[in-house]
Amino acid sequence: MDFVHGDRDVLDVLRARRASGSRPGRRKDKLRVALVVEGGGMRGVYAGGMVSALESLGLRDSFDEVYGTSAGAFSAVALAVGKGSKAGAVYYEDLASRNFINYRRALTGRGPLINLDYLVEHVLEKAKPLDYELLAGSDIPVRTVATRLDTGAAEELSGLTCADDWRAALRATSCVPFLCGPAVSLLGAQWIDGSVAEPIAIERALEREATHVLVLLSRAPTEKSPKGGEHPLMSVVARGLDPVVAEALRRRAEKHASAMQLLTGKGLLALRPTVDCGVNGLTTNIPRLRRAEETGAAAVHALFAA
Repeated sequence: MDFVHGDRDVLDVLRARRASGSRPGRRKDKLRVALVVEGGGMRGVYAGGMVSALESLGLRDSFDEVYGTSAGAFSAVALAVGKGSKAGAVYYEDLASRNFINYRRALTGRGPLINLDYLVEHVLEKAKPLDYELLAGSDIPVRTVATRLDTGAAEELSGLTCADDWRAALRATSCVPFLCGPAVSLLGAQWIDGSVAEPIAIERALEREATHVLVLLSRAPTEKSPKGGEHPLMSVVARGLDPVVAEALRRRAEKHASAMQLLTGKGLLALRPTVDCGVNGLTTNIPRLRRAEETGAAAVHALFAA
């Protein structure tokens, strides 16, 4: 299976925990298992499908913590609050809309290309309400990563206890420079998309002493890795940014490659979509997004059936 890469021992640990009924915070083993979810804008539908499948297979309680960057943070949150079944569907049911991605709005100066207010204030409040109190007290902590504007470094947004802080954190981790409007204020700093400085939080999970890590990736084996961003527009965007942020964005491909190299280590397993469904960071084609969700879910089912 070319869409699976790394140490299959991760599967054995997840299966064993499921079979024993092991729950977060009440483990009998001495292991620490993390789930790391890559972002990628609308590419996140692949990982959303994977998260949906993990939940349907009864594997939610097998993880001790979840790391999410950019779009990956929303799938991480969905799993933590027991709403993983909608982690992929939200893309074609709610986000494949001009309310969310609108080129005309951006070209006419009426607003940003990507409207995070619509996502956080409409989708997560009305269409698919997010229980922030449940999120703050989840037995599986969600560790959201964003890029600090003044340093260009990635940091974990921690100490989030109220709904307003979580709303700001979800905006911050997915605030793509220029495409989503101004940086987001939180915890006394300004923040932009976490993928700018840390595309995949594998090293962060290891630094927190994870013994086993399952990584959900948003590109099929046949797709090329990013070269500075999720969309051709990003190469143009970089020219108009603060030099610190522009440099972080230019180094994104290098950081992505470094993260992928970690997957040769013990206790690390990565899962990709089985096929390329033609989805990029700004895709709003509903049939393609549906296929991408199904593809992500199929990868998980194939992995655990093997």
